[in-house]
Amino acid sequence: MTLIGVREAAERLAISPRRVLQRIEDGTLPSVRVGNQWAIDPAHLPLAQARPSRALSGRMAWALLDLLDGGAPDVAATERKRLHAYAARLRESADPAALLRAWMSSRAARVEYRAAAADLDDLRDDERLLRSGVSAQDSFVVSPVAEAYVRERELEEVVDDYFLVPATRPDGNVVLHVVPELPARITWPVLAADLAEHLGSRESARVAELVRQGSS
Repeated sequence: MTLIGVREAAERLAISPRRVLQRIEDGTLPSVRVGNQWAIDPAHLPLAQARPSRALSGRMAWALLDLLDGGAPDVAATERKRLHAYAARLRESADPAALLRAWMSSRAARVEYRAAAADLDDLRDDERLLRSGVSAQDSFVVSPVAEAYVRERELEEVVDDYFLVPATRPDGNVVLHVVPELPARITWPVLAADLAEHLGSRESARVAELVRQGSS
């Protein structure tokens, strides 16, 4: 893996080195110390780009996902009005993946691991997990990554059973979304939110397709 310095990261992002350092300090740009300098994996650079909107609370994020799927979330009238405005903005956006990535970060704790390749199929089929993102049947994205939702109380057990080792992109091959309780199912908005976090062009294109299809 080739790492780059603050100045090169700034040039690639078209921002100042000072702004890169601010991103490092606030945690939006993962980095490591090499001597007295910061080193950055270029794969992390999209994470440092300015967000198009603020994150919703976990409760409102799930309410929006429910609304997008045609549900009637149990929220106050003023909150429902806000949710409809978010939905309209998503449908009209030229980059719905960026909006979902910004809005949905609080819906679950996203953790990445490395597992033995031979264990990935068993992990995907584990009854404690609910496949999502690139592992969902409707993702139409071919990926070696195993992705799923898992209950908070079962995370440690799953990690131990499959000898999962904490990792960061692009080294990880397991993505787990940790929630108090599993969703009843992976709806198209949930799938879109999961895919949006992968930052890839294939995943972003699929997000746009899902939003178009869900809005028709």
